Amino acid sequence: MHYAPEQSQTEICPNCASPNFENVDLCRACGAPLTSHAATDPLRSLFAEGFALRQATSNPRKLIVVIGMWLWLGPVIVMLLFAIVGAAVFVVVERPQPSDTFLTNVFGVLLSALFLLLLGTILYKTTKNYLASRKASATCPPAADKRPRPLT
Repeated sequence: MHYAPEQSQTEICPNCASPNFENVDLCRACGAPLTSHAATDPLRSLFAEGFALRQATSNPRKLIVVIGMWLWLGPVIVMLLFAIVGAAVFVVVERPQPSDTFLTNVFGVLLSALFLLLLGTILYKTTKNYLASRKASATCPPAADKRPRPLT
């Protein structure tokens, strides 16, 4: 006997108002965690944390989110800047001979610079999106609620 699940057994995502099938941990439309299991399962917790970071970066609704991102990533950026500047000063002042450790240090500096660029981009996007959403909310009335989409 074939059992087909009922379409009425759905759960609405609190983030995007999309309907989801019952007993799913993550929203199929936006990836928001729907159950506590999404935060406790090791693999699904990565998706839940990634969703929180995406929300904080792309749609920061409150100033405290932007401040939190700066407090979280700001010290790391400062330390990376110190490391890159310190390595550059070392190369200029000491003029070390090329060796395996020298090439390893150059690779480390390049990797640090790439990581610095990534974190700087995250902070820039977060701040820019917060200021843009604040400016838009000051000039426009609130948007209508999203309607749930049917499950297919």
